[in-house]
Amino acid sequence: MAEQPVRAHGGKLVITTAGADQAIPPFGTLNYYRVVARRLGGYPATQSFSLLYMIPGLYHCPCGQPVDGDPATIVELVTPLVNWVEHGRHREPSRCPSPRRPPVPG
Repeated sequence: MAEQPVRAHGGKLVITTAGADQAIPPFGTLNYYRVVARRLGGYPATQSFSLLYMIPGLYHCPCGQPVDGDPATIVELVTPLVNWVEHGRHREPSRCPSPRRPPVPG
């Protein structure tokens, strides 16, 4: 399991899943995280080094303004990751990042 070396070396792992992804259903990622937690000592032990964020409304990838008419989505996870690694602070599940949609022109 890839998470064991991450934890052993003091690493941090952020896993995201898009709530509106039609290519990769989010339930597979949720089940994977559940298995990781079960194998590595439960959710508190797992969340000491690995966090799962389910991002509601996000499609398959946060790729700006798609050409096919889907709404643009922007997800910013670098700042939360830096705060977690450098300052030991992370967002609680109720404060997960959510997609921002830029204003629609006109």
